[in-house]
Amino acid sequence: MAAPAANAATACSANRVLVDDRGWLPDSHKATGRCSKIDGNKKVRISLGRIADFDYHTSWFTRTNTTYSTNQSTLTRGAYYTVRNV
Repeated sequence: MAAPAANAATACSANRVLVDDRGWLPDSHKATGRCSKIDGNKKVRISLGRIADFDYHTSWFTRTNTTYSTNQSTLTRGAYYTVRNV
């Protein structure tokens, strides 16, 4: 999944991170992300896209330069972030 089109007032990234290598079991991942800039009337959340289940999300946040992460899961599609008006 790709991040939304860049907003001049918002600069964020989201990544799917391997949590551990569990041998023959499916790999477990979590989504981590951070923003270096968020417009004053926006909020952001980081999400982990899960296959055949609801995605995991962080809480909505407005703090910059802080890393946020989701719970971990197996069978994931990727990480993404969402920007919304406050």
